[in-house]
Amino acid sequence: MGSMSVRSLCTNLLAIAATASVVSSTIIPGRFLVEFQDNANHDHFSSHLKRDGIQATPILKTESELFRAASYKFEAGALGEDPLSELAKIPSVKNVWPIEEIQKPKDKVIWQGNGNGNLPAEVEARVANAKAGGFAPHVMTQVDMLHAENITGKGIKVGIIDGGIDYLHPALGGGFGPGYLVARGYDFVGDDYQSGNDEKPDDDPYETCDGHGTHVAGIIAAQENELGFIGATPGVELGAYRVFSCAGGTRTDIIAAGVNRAFEDGNNIITASFSEESGWSETLMAVLADRLSEKGVIFTFANGNDGTHGPFNVGQPATSHEGLGVGSTETDEVPRVFVDATYSIANGTSKTFGWRPGKPSNWGNVTMPLVIADKIVCGDETGVGNLTGSVVLVKSTPNCADWGVVRTATLTGSKHVLIYNPDGKDANFLDATPRPDDPELLGVGTIPVDVAEQLYAAAAIGNVTIKITDPNYTKEYVDAVPNDVGGTMSTFSNWGPTFELDIKPDISAPGGTILSVYPEEKGKYAVISGTSMSTPLVASIIALIMEARGKPSVAEIRNLLSSTAKPIQWSKNGAKEPVLAPIIQQGGGLVQAYNAARSSTLVSVSKFNLNDTANFDGSREFTIKNVGEKDITYTISHEGAVAFNTFNDGRNPSEAAELNTFVANASVSLSSTDITISAGSEAKISVEFDPPAGLDAEQLPVYSGFIKISGTNGDALSIPYMGVATDMRSVPIFETTYSATSNSESIPIEPGYEFVMSESEEDWDKFHYPNWFGPLSFGTAYLDVQIWSVDVGNGTAEGSNETTPGRNLGSLQGFPWEYKQRGIAIWGSFTGTTGDGTRVPEGNYTIITRGLKIFGDREVEDDWVVVKSPPFGLKYV
Repeated sequence: MGSMSVRSLCTNLLAIAATASVVSSTIIPGRFLVEFQDNANHDHFSSHLKRDGIQATPILKTESELFRAASYKFEAGALGEDPLSELAKIPSVKNVWPIEEIQKPKDKVIWQGNGNGNLPAEVEARVANAKAGGFAPHVMTQVDMLHAENITGKGIKVGIIDGGIDYLHPALGGGFGPGYLVARGYDFVGDDYQSGNDEKPDDDPYETCDGHGTHVAGIIAAQENELGFIGATPGVELGAYRVFSCAGGTRTDIIAAGVNRAFEDGNNIITASFSEESGWSETLMAVLADRLSEKGVIFTFANGNDGTHGPFNVGQPATSHEGLGVGSTETDEVPRVFVDATYSIANGTSKTFGWRPGKPSNWGNVTMPLVIADKIVCGDETGVGNLTGSVVLVKSTPNCADWGVVRTATLTGSKHVLIYNPDGKDANFLDATPRPDDPELLGVGTIPVDVAEQLYAAAAIGNVTIKITDPNYTKEYVDAVPNDVGGTMSTFSNWGPTFELDIKPDISAPGGTILSVYPEEKGKYAVISGTSMSTPLVASIIALIMEARGKPSVAEIRNLLSSTAKPIQWSKNGAKEPVLAPIIQQGGGLVQAYNAARSSTLVSVSKFNLNDTANFDGSREFTIKNVGEKDITYTISHEGAVAFNTFNDGRNPSEAAELNTFVANASVSLSSTDITISAGSEAKISVEFDPPAGLDAEQLPVYSGFIKISGTNGDALSIPYMGVATDMRSVPIFETTYSATSNSESIPIEPGYEFVMSESEEDWDKFHYPNWFGPLSFGTAYLDVQIWSVDVGNGTAEGSNETTPGRNLGSLQGFPWEYKQRGIAIWGSFTGTTGDGTRVPEGNYTIITRGLKIFGDREVEDDWVVVKSPPFGLKYV
């Protein structure tokens, strides 16, 4: 009986783990961020509100050359059914945005712990290699080559918009203020802020409760430490702008205030390692990024960590036109964090191996025989025997969670279990805390497959004894192993493009399994995966370029980063293929710091967005400039990337693992394929693109590739391009179904269905209501759900299909929406009132859902998708 319950629980948890959730920002009702006209301010706006009889409570004011605004809370219904339009009419208002809650970054913490103890000889060699500049993320991106020339970001200021920073960490300078590594900053939230609480700002951005901001700061500027690595730009000066609290998320007006402060503080680069699903460039943060670019400040953003959801899923603010959206690649080496133990054969010479303690970790000091229990499967220990007093070694299985295998092992009487993954993947930290009715388990741990192979070989020779020193008193250390998928795109890295067909990400960098610093009270160091890790590395590389090239313009930096990057090989479901990854997955490729800093060749563009078939822009040109001291001959060519269909069913975007990929290259004609440019001169190259032929437009095919430029001096540059082989106005946006629902049932609405409702909200659960539901399968810039009166053909609602549109009585609660991403649900119930609280009279009605097509004009009726409910009658009791 006990065995069956373990198996069942394992299966259920695996099913839950396989279900991906789509997380988006949440609009806070009644709260808006208002940007003032150049000649207006909060006082002007308040006087206009008073004139119009509108009550508002100011929340947060922020003012700079970049952005003059304040956020306000309005009473429900004070602004009518379309608050954005009402606010936009006020003369002192320049722009207005609804305030949204933003979730904390969703990065995977793989390990956190302290520094080195006594290291095995082979690990000491790796640490020495890192100290000599062999840190894998830096080698992959050529950062180590610039460090060798003493280029470390000196004189550059980098602002971090994130959680706070443990600036007392010895690897982060040990203090705060002028003269320290973290020289300036501000806390906009306090420790306890969450939705519903007031923020408690102060001048100190110190934080140790989370660690995300500290990890980001370490990637940028960690100083020398016992683990042997340093940040990519240890010579920069940091600003820390805390917008995430210990308790949870933040708001868009708080982030805007953080960006404003970072700009006012004179940062040359601002980086933000968070992302919310969007796909649109009109969001508040995307607009601010574009304005920063105009002011000469470059902004780097995480592209997002939901890459498994496939294309057209880029997060904002990486959607901005001028901000740099950053994707993540896997590192060439995977850091492994171990403590030491030993084993011996027949009480012979002891040999050291590394392992990772899990939970529970009440190992104490253990010297016990090792038993390899291959016969244990999830929930079934039959035939294994009594293993009391032994350390049991078990292996992961595909049909059971690791903790389920461990708990099965405890049925043998063992209280100490080690587990490994036979597929070669390192088992991560394992929590196998027993339930109240489980057998006792004192200690669990994971070992890599190479250690498991050593123990198997030893057991084949004789009896093996394991000796473990209590891990609570043992120092941890970092080892690393080659990564088979190193240099390929991380599966978690979000795909572009934006819904307006802008290439995103712009660039990629290592973000998978990245070692950096962590708050001292959480262990000092951590290995984390996410685009949150690749983004600060790109910010650092920009700082290196600025030091090396004398602070080039934002446009020049964008062009340098993209054109000198290394195109990335396509990897599908873990298998590398002999073709390049799609541009909307990798952007310009893997960033190459030295090439960008030292290139003698400059190109005038960073990418070509070819658009869709209805707006195709295939005649393009670019300039090659030789800034070197010698003539250079260039060979210009074209290389396609893997193409794919966004849909498999003509309607819903495919998950990344299910994409139908194929080879389909654009036809490319170049005005010149070989050209010599003298030192200090430039030449213009024309390019004619034609989309691939024979693609199925209904499945939204996406094609891409690179224009490649190779110089006789060794310069190798490329310009990414991307297009879609369909008319984006034809892409399905949503489907909506209408039903009659109560708290107990749901039935389709038939024409003429009559709803009888109560005017009392206390009795709402006793009646049926019109309900609408449908997934937003693609993004839309505007979506509204409205209630319309109808004139029914025979004078009554009953039995009639023929209706004449009457009057729009208004939007329903929560609508309209602007700039929404795909994957969210359109749903709600009509209980007799419109969004502003007005109760409609008895009569005949229809509910109309309207969504603007991609590239649609709001003034053109054919550019809307319109779905109407059957006509229904409404009466009150």
